[in-house]
Amino acid sequence: MSKAEKDRELVVAAVTSDIARRIERLIVGGEGAIRDRGDALLRAYLLTMVNRIDANGDAVTNAESTAAMWQQYVNERFNDVSEREMKSVDQGNRLMGYDFCTMMVQMKVSRVAVAGGKLDDWVDIAGYASMAAECYLNRR
Repeated sequence: MSKAEKDRELVVAAVTSDIARRIERLIVGGEGAIRDRGDALLRAYLLTMVNRIDANGDAVTNAESTAAMWQQYVNERFNDVSEREMKSVDQGNRLMGYDFCTMMVQMKVSRVAVAGGKLDDWVDIAGYASMAAECYLNRR
Protein backbone atom coordinates (compact mmCIF):
# COMPACT_ATOMS: atom_id res chain seq x y z
CA MET A 1 0.00 0.00 0.00
CA SER A 2 1.40 3.39 -0.98
CA LYS A 3 1.90 6.28 1.45
CA ALA A 4 -0.93 8.21 -0.26
CA GLU A 5 -3.31 5.26 0.21
CA LYS A 6 -2.33 4.92 3.88
CA ASP A 7 -2.80 8.67 4.41
CA ARG A 8 -6.22 8.52 2.72
CA GLU A 9 -7.26 5.63 5.00
CA LEU A 10 -6.19 7.60 8.08
CA VAL A 11 -8.19 10.65 6.97
CA VAL A 12 -11.28 8.53 6.23
CA ALA A 13 -11.02 6.84 9.63
CA ALA A 14 -10.67 10.17 11.45
CA VAL A 15 -13.56 11.80 9.58
CA THR A 16 -15.77 8.74 10.06
CA SER A 17 -15.07 8.75 13.80
CA ASP A 18 -15.79 12.50 14.06
CA ILE A 19 -19.04 12.18 12.12
CA ALA A 20 -20.16 9.20 14.23
CA ARG A 21 -19.56 11.18 17.46
CA ARG A 22 -21.41 14.20 16.07
CA ILE A 23 -24.39 12.11 14.90
CA GLU A 24 -24.68 10.40 18.27
CA ARG A 25 -24.65 13.81 20.01
CA LEU A 26 -27.23 15.24 17.57
CA ILE A 27 -29.56 12.25 17.94
CA VAL A 28 -29.47 12.53 21.72
CA GLY A 29 -29.45 16.33 21.96
CA GLY A 30 -31.45 17.33 18.88
CA GLU A 31 -31.31 20.91 17.69
CA GLY A 32 -29.81 22.04 21.01
CA ALA A 33 -26.70 19.96 20.30
CA ILE A 34 -25.71 21.97 17.19
CA ARG A 35 -22.35 23.64 17.80
CA ASP A 36 -21.06 24.52 14.33
CA ARG A 37 -21.83 24.34 10.59
CA GLY A 38 -20.79 20.69 10.43
CA ASP A 39 -23.41 19.87 13.08
CA ALA A 40 -26.03 21.96 11.24
CA LEU A 41 -25.37 20.08 7.99
CA LEU A 42 -25.46 16.70 9.73
CA ARG A 43 -28.72 17.68 11.46
CA ALA A 44 -30.18 18.60 8.05
CA TYR A 45 -28.95 15.26 6.73
CA LEU A 46 -30.56 13.37 9.60
CA LEU A 47 -33.84 15.24 9.15
CA THR A 48 -34.02 14.90 5.36
CA MET A 49 -32.43 11.51 4.79
CA VAL A 50 -33.30 9.53 7.91
CA ASN A 51 -36.04 10.86 10.20
CA ARG A 52 -38.58 12.14 7.67
CA ILE A 53 -38.41 9.44 5.01
CA ASP A 54 -40.76 7.06 6.84
CA ALA A 55 -43.15 9.84 7.84
CA ASN A 56 -43.20 11.84 4.59
CA GLY A 57 -42.03 9.56 1.79
CA ASP A 58 -39.36 10.28 -0.79
CA ALA A 59 -38.31 13.95 -0.79
CA VAL A 60 -37.77 14.21 -4.57
CA THR A 61 -41.18 12.66 -5.30
CA ASN A 62 -42.81 15.05 -2.82
CA ALA A 63 -41.01 18.07 -4.28
CA GLU A 64 -42.04 17.13 -7.83
CA SER A 65 -45.63 16.52 -6.72
CA THR A 66 -45.83 19.85 -4.90
CA ALA A 67 -44.29 21.67 -7.88
CA ALA A 68 -46.93 20.13 -10.18
CA MET A 69 -49.73 21.19 -7.81
CA TRP A 70 -48.32 24.72 -7.54
CA GLN A 71 -48.00 24.89 -11.32
CA GLN A 72 -51.62 23.85 -11.76
CA TYR A 73 -52.71 26.43 -9.20
CA VAL A 74 -50.67 29.22 -10.84
CA ASN A 75 -52.03 28.31 -14.27
CA GLU A 76 -55.62 28.16 -13.07
CA ARG A 77 -55.34 31.32 -11.01
CA PHE A 78 -53.47 33.57 -13.41
CA ASN A 79 -53.50 32.11 -16.90
CA ASP A 80 -56.63 29.96 -17.11
CA VAL A 81 -54.65 27.13 -18.74
CA SER A 82 -56.55 23.89 -19.13
CA GLU A 83 -55.20 20.58 -17.81
CA ARG A 84 -54.65 19.37 -21.39
CA GLU A 85 -52.61 22.48 -22.20
CA MET A 86 -50.76 22.08 -18.89
CA LYS A 87 -49.49 18.65 -19.94
CA SER A 88 -48.04 20.14 -23.11
CA VAL A 89 -46.03 22.83 -21.30
CA ASP A 90 -42.35 22.10 -21.82
CA GLN A 91 -39.97 21.60 -18.93
CA GLY A 92 -38.50 25.10 -19.26
CA ASN A 93 -41.90 26.66 -18.59
CA ARG A 94 -43.15 24.61 -15.67
CA LEU A 95 -42.24 24.39 -12.03
CA MET A 96 -39.89 21.57 -11.15
CA GLY A 97 -39.03 19.94 -7.82
CA TYR A 98 -35.96 22.14 -7.48
CA ASP A 99 -38.19 25.21 -7.95
CA PHE A 100 -40.28 24.03 -5.00
CA CYS A 101 -37.11 23.66 -2.93
CA THR A 102 -35.86 27.10 -4.02
CA MET A 103 -39.15 28.69 -3.01
CA MET A 104 -39.04 26.94 0.36
CA VAL A 105 -35.52 28.35 0.89
CA GLN A 106 -36.90 31.79 -0.01
CA MET A 107 -39.73 31.33 2.50
CA LYS A 108 -37.22 30.42 5.20
CA VAL A 109 -34.99 33.41 4.31
CA SER A 110 -38.07 35.65 4.48
CA ARG A 111 -38.87 34.24 7.91
CA VAL A 112 -35.31 35.02 9.03
CA ALA A 113 -35.51 38.56 7.61
CA VAL A 114 -38.90 39.36 9.15
CA ALA A 115 -38.80 37.53 12.46
CA GLY A 116 -35.09 37.10 13.11
CA GLY A 117 -35.20 33.38 12.44
CA LYS A 118 -34.31 30.39 14.53
CA LEU A 119 -31.62 27.76 14.24
CA ASP A 120 -34.23 25.43 12.76
CA ASP A 121 -34.71 27.85 9.83
CA TRP A 122 -31.01 27.59 8.93
CA VAL A 123 -31.03 23.80 9.22
CA ASP A 124 -34.13 23.68 7.00
CA ILE A 125 -32.43 25.93 4.42
CA ALA A 126 -29.53 23.47 4.24
CA GLY A 127 -32.00 20.59 3.91
CA TYR A 128 -33.99 22.27 1.12
CA ALA A 129 -30.78 23.19 -0.69
CA SER A 130 -29.66 19.56 -0.65
CA MET A 131 -33.11 18.46 -1.83
CA ALA A 132 -32.89 20.98 -4.69
CA ALA A 133 -29.59 19.47 -5.78
CA GLU A 134 -31.09 15.97 -5.75
CA CYS A 135 -34.18 17.15 -7.65
CA TYR A 136 -31.91 18.82 -10.20
CA LEU A 137 -29.93 15.61 -10.63
CA ASN A 138 -33.18 13.64 -11.06
CA ARG A 139 -35.02 16.21 -13.21
CA ARG A 140 -37.50 14.75 -15.63
